[in-house]
Amino acid sequence: FNGERGEVWRLNVESTKEISRFCKDKKKSIIFLSTECVFDGNKEYFSEKARKNPLNWYGVTKSEAEKVIIKSGAKSTILRSVVTYHKNDKGKTIYGKILKSLKRNEVVYAVDDQKFTPTHTEDIVLALKKILSANLLGIYHVAPSKSISPYDFARIVAKANSFPLSRIKKKKLVKFYDKTRAEIRLKNASLSSKSSNKKLGFISKNPEEVL
Repeated sequence: FNGERGEVWRLNVESTKEISRFCKDKKKSIIFLSTECVFDGNKEYFSEKARKNPLNWYGVTKSEAEKVIIKSGAKSTILRSVVTYHKNDKGKTIYGKILKSLKRNEVVYAVDDQKFTPTHTEDIVLALKKILSANLLGIYHVAPSKSISPYDFARIVAKANSFPLSRIKKKKLVKFYDKTRAEIRLKNASLSSKSSNKKLGFISKNPEEVL
């Protein structure tokens, strides 16, 4: 960890600053993909206008990148989503990792004392299409309405793929990681997308609908 001299800062903040300057100079719009990690997880849901207060360094860099974009004066759209997943991801997202373990006959341990709104990647693609076609600016949230735990999500994955639910076991956040890493995880990693749904003209799907 090297703070503002580190790779994460350079990638998320400095690179964004340069791109924003370019867009401002060339009168082009910028779309920035952000995260729920700009918040602190101390409330059930976070709206587009909620106060940012990141718990971890990744969240800090994404929050700073948002500030850089707005300060640049470029026409901008910030799109926030939560942990993304896709059914054909070959083990790269939370869905694929759970499914891979189930296919290996492994027991899957998942956190049950954390809430999140996992976002289907196709909903992000749809949101981007809407934003581009209508030249929408501002901050948008793309996330399903239902907040669930990773444990709940793992059970949905198991059920959708005909694996016994008994293979999914609960684990507390502090046990799944450790005390230090658990403290920088959002207890409530859930975005409210009610306002964005109206502007974008669609509602993001809950995992049960997708899977």
